Amino acid sequence: MSFETVAALARDNAFQMVIVVAGTSNPLFEQSTGRLRRDLRLDEPGRERRWIQFENPGDDDATEQAIRDVLDGWRDAGTPEEFKRTVLITVLKHHRRLQNLSELVRAVGMQGVPVLVIDDEADQASLNTEVAQGQESSTYRRLMDLRQELPNHTYLQYTATPQAPLLISIIDSLSPNFVQVLDPGTEYVAGESSSRTMAHWRVSFRPRTCQRMQIP
Repeated sequence: MSFETVAALARDNAFQMVIVVAGTSNPLFEQSTGRLRRDLRLDEPGRERRWIQFENPGDDDATEQAIRDVLDGWRDAGTPEEFKRTVLITVLKHHRRLQNLSELVRAVGMQGVPVLVIDDEADQASLNTEVAQGQESSTYRRLMDLRQELPNHTYLQYTATPQAPLLISIIDSLSPNFVQVLDPGTEYVAGESSSRTMAHWRVSFRPRTCQRMQIP
């Protein structure tokens, strides 16, 4: 997937942390996490030197210390480049999971740490669905909290239905600064492709008589 390439490029350009907000459902989260592990080859011997991965992390002491140790390696001028690791975090797009992550990075301390945040399916749940009421929806608010804890971050949105992110107020924090249209891969199947395929099908329905119902 495209954002896996972006994650790899981020590491090559000294980003110390990559956060992937991987969808609103557990199946989508597991699918995206599995693809990242496969395409970044995290399970291959030796690859653990490049990445350290966490799924839906909390603010427990062990996770906090593990991340702090990795970031300290970047700060230490004596650390060889091949031993500097990038933290990869995949998190479900759910307000509690995002709150846990915000508390974790706050405890670690992210000042001076370059971070890439990738919001997959950015049109789903990320945007403020209560803006008309002058309020903030829970997931949107937690995303804003997370960004507040990351002083040096880039926020990258991915979606196949960009109307919602493009039509929100330009003063909204999630209003994009630029848009890049991606060419689909050869195996991508969109609605247009399905429509062309279905145009060759003939569907017939057997008529059925409905019994008259007595309404009291």
